[in-house]
Amino acid sequence: MGRSWGGFSTPRGRQRLFGAGVMFEEMQIPDDTGGIIFNPPFQQEAFLFPQGGGRAAPGSATQPLASPETPKSS
Repeated sequence: MGRSWGGFSTPRGRQRLFGAGVMFEEMQIPDDTGGIIFNPPFQQEAFLFPQGGGRAAPGSATQPLASPETPKSS
């Protein structure tokens, strides 16, 4: 927002990663242990990070699906 408000260009590259997360309560996990699971063939990650007091923040990250190429008209 600040760059466009100031009149600067805002070039962006291709989207390389999508992520999402939520907050769980009443999780029965240790407060000092987190976990990350990788799925290399699909370039995906899932993670769970305790926040203390029975709360935990799970989430996932993946690369966006490639869009099929549009056929070129002749």
